[in-house]
Amino acid sequence: MLHKLDLSCLTIVLLLICAKLSAGQAVTQKPLPPPPPTSPHSTQTTKSPQNDTQLLEVLRLEQVKWLRRQKAQEMLRYLNTQQLPCKDFYEYGCGNWLKAQLADQAVQPGESWSVEDAMEAQLIRQIQNILTDAENAAQLNGTMVKSFYCSCLHAEAESSEQKKYIRTFVEYYGGLPYMRDSTWQETNYNWTKVIGQLKHRYNLDILIRFTIPKTRPDRGATTPILEEPSRTVLPPHLCNYLAAEQARENGDEVFNGIQSEIKDNLMAWLDLGDTDATRLAGDIQRFEFELCKYMRKRDLRDLPFGGNETDWRYNAIVYNTMHGVPQPKITNQIVPVSILDSRYGLEFSKFVEVCVGTINAPRTFYFRDEEYFQHLSTIAKKGLTPSFAYYIMYRALSEILIPRNLAASERPNYCARKTLQLFPNALGDLYQAQYRDDRVLKDLQHILDYIKKTFARSIETNAHWLPEFLRSDIKQRSWSIREPEFHAGLEMNKNPKMDNNNQFWTLLDAVMLQSAHQHMDELRSYTTLSRQNLRDFVVTYAINDEKRIQFSWDLLQAPFYNYNYPMAMKFSSVGFVMAREMVKYFDQQGWENSPAPLVNVWNVNTVVKFNHIKECFRTQASNYLYNAPQVFRNGTQLRQFLADSNAVNIAFGAYINWLEEQPINGEELQMETLPDVDFTNTQLFFINFAQTRCAARPTNDKASKSEHFPMARHNLERMSINGPLWNGYEFGRDFNCRVGANMNVHDKCSSF
Repeated sequence: MLHKLDLSCLTIVLLLICAKLSAGQAVTQKPLPPPPPTSPHSTQTTKSPQNDTQLLEVLRLEQVKWLRRQKAQEMLRYLNTQQLPCKDFYEYGCGNWLKAQLADQAVQPGESWSVEDAMEAQLIRQIQNILTDAENAAQLNGTMVKSFYCSCLHAEAESSEQKKYIRTFVEYYGGLPYMRDSTWQETNYNWTKVIGQLKHRYNLDILIRFTIPKTRPDRGATTPILEEPSRTVLPPHLCNYLAAEQARENGDEVFNGIQSEIKDNLMAWLDLGDTDATRLAGDIQRFEFELCKYMRKRDLRDLPFGGNETDWRYNAIVYNTMHGVPQPKITNQIVPVSILDSRYGLEFSKFVEVCVGTINAPRTFYFRDEEYFQHLSTIAKKGLTPSFAYYIMYRALSEILIPRNLAASERPNYCARKTLQLFPNALGDLYQAQYRDDRVLKDLQHILDYIKKTFARSIETNAHWLPEFLRSDIKQRSWSIREPEFHAGLEMNKNPKMDNNNQFWTLLDAVMLQSAHQHMDELRSYTTLSRQNLRDFVVTYAINDEKRIQFSWDLLQAPFYNYNYPMAMKFSSVGFVMAREMVKYFDQQGWENSPAPLVNVWNVNTVVKFNHIKECFRTQASNYLYNAPQVFRNGTQLRQFLADSNAVNIAFGAYINWLEEQPINGEELQMETLPDVDFTNTQLFFINFAQTRCAARPTNDKASKSEHFPMARHNLERMSINGPLWNGYEFGRDFNCRVGANMNVHDKCSSF
C-alpha cells in the first residue's frame, strides 16, 4: 500500500534521476535547482503497475522540464545581445561563451578553448570515474587496465627505475653515440629496422606512418597505406611546409623554447652534459625541420585554380620535378612495395617486414606524400646516421615517458588519457555500457532519414556540375548509423599476480606490446575489426556500397546533444554533422583518399567544374581573413568551409521537411522552443549551430578588441560560424538581415 507521498522522498528520487540522466552535462554550465516535486497532496491507495508507470512518467516529465530550462539558461548566458546578429553572428551567439567558461573554471586564462575541447575534457573526467568508481571494481580489480592506471598515478617521472628503463630501452634499439657506456656502433645501425621495431612493439609511427583505411571492401585483404607521420616533436602548426616558409622569413625565435625543452629532456633522460645536450637538441630540431618543409602539403596546399603547380587530382599520372626525379601523383592507386623501394631508394619492404613479419607482410599499398619521402631519401643519402638515431630515440621516448614537468594536479588526467589510449576496447566497452541508450540510436536514424532525403534532393537541384550518372549514384547510396564496437578480449583478462603496486615501468612494456599486437593484426588483415577510439567523436567509413556514420557516445551528450532537446537543436548539431560527413565523402578529396573500387571516378570535366566552385569559397575566405582574393591556400580549412556551408543548408532543409510532416497541434511542435527564450524555433536552430562550435584563443593584439579595426577581429574561429551562415538564404530571412549585410552576402557559394 502506498500512502500519501512524502515530499522529501520524492525530491530525493527526482535528484537521483536528474543526476543519472544528466550525467553527460558539461561542467561548464551552472545547474538549476532540482525540478520541483509533484503535488504533495497526491495520494495513491493501491499499488499497481499502472500507478507505478504513472509516477515514473510524472518524474520523467519533470526531469525533461528541468533539463530544458537549464539549457535555455545556458544559451542565454552565452549570448551577447549587445551585438547585432546580422553583423557578426559569432559575436552574437558566442560573445559571452569564454567569459562563462572562465567563470566556471573550465579553462584557465590565456588558454585556447573550444566546445570540442570541453567535450574531450568531459570524456576524460568520465573515464577517470569509470576507473575509480566502486561500481566497476568487480570488473576492473586485478586487470592490467586498473593496475596500469594506478601505477601511472604513483610513478616518479625522474626516478632510478625510469632511468634504468630508459637505458635498457635505448640499448635494445642500438644504443646512442655520446651516451655513457652505450654499445652504439654506427656501422651496425639501420634506422629503417629500428622504426619498424618501434612500430611492431609500441605502434609508434616515426618517419613513416603505416596504417589502414577505414573505407574498405567487406571481403578480402585490406590494402594498407604508407604516408608521412602525423605526430612530430614540433607541434603541427610549426611543422608544415607553410610554417617552414614563414620561419625562414621570420627567423628561429619561435623555436628557441622548444629546443631548450629538448635539451633539458636529453640531460634528464640520457645523463648528457650541457654541451652535448645543447648541440644534440639543435641537431634534433634541425633534422625534423628539414622534413617539415615538405610535410602536410596534401592537407594544406591548395592553390587557386589555373595557378602555378595546380594539379589534376584524378587517376592519371602527373609529373613534377622534385629533386629532378619525375613523380606520379598517386592517391588511391595501389602500388607494389618493390616499386616504392626502387623509386625512392628507401627500404620500405624491410620496414614493413619488421613491422608485421616476413610471411604476413603486405606487398601493395596506397602511397601518399611523395615529396616528403623523396626528401627523406635525400637526407638518408647524406649518411647522417647519428642524427637519425637521436631523432628516432627522442621521438620514441617523448611518446612513452611521463612528461617531466607534469604538475601533480594534471597527473590523473594524463594517466586516464594514457590508459584510454592503450586500452581502448576495455574502457570503451565499460563506457558504452554506462552511456548507451537505444532511444538515441533510433533518434539518430530518424534524423539521418531526413538528412538523406534532403541531400538527395539537393544533389538533384543544385549539383548540375556533376554528371547525371554520378548524381544518380550518389542519391542511391545507402547510409546508416552505427555505434562503436568494442571487443575487450585480452584487455580485460585478470591476472592474479597483478596488483596496483606493480612498478609502472614494468607494466609499460607489457601493456604497449599487447596494444601494438592488436594493431598489427589489423595491418596483417587477420581481423576486420578496427580498433575504436572514444576520442574520435565521428567516424565515416564504407563497407562495400554501404556508407556508415559512427557517433561516439561521449559526443551524444550535453552540450552537443540530448534526447530531450528540441528537434531544431538536434538537426543543427548531429544533423549538421551527418550532412557534413556526406558532403566530404563525395567531394574531391573524399574521392582521392578512398580506395578506388569504392568511389566514383571523377573525370577532367568534373574536376574543372568543382575547382571553379571551390574558387568561390576561396575568394570569400581570402576576403574575410586577408581582405584580398585568392590568397587563401589552406586546403584542409577550405574543404571544411565548403563542407560546412553546404551541410548547414542541408540540415536546415531537413529540419523544415520534418516540421512540415508534424501535426499542427501535435506534442512535438509544442516542444520546439525553450522556456523563457524569446526566439523562434528556426532562430534556435542557428543559435545552437553557433554555440556547438564556439571557440576562443587568447590574443594580446589590442586591435582585435577594437571596433575601429574590424579586420583584426576576423579569424578562423569566427569564419567557421559566420561563413556557413552567410552562404544560406534562410539565416538572413530569420534574422531580418538586409541583402548585402555581413551575414547575408550578395554572392553566395554552394556545391551540393
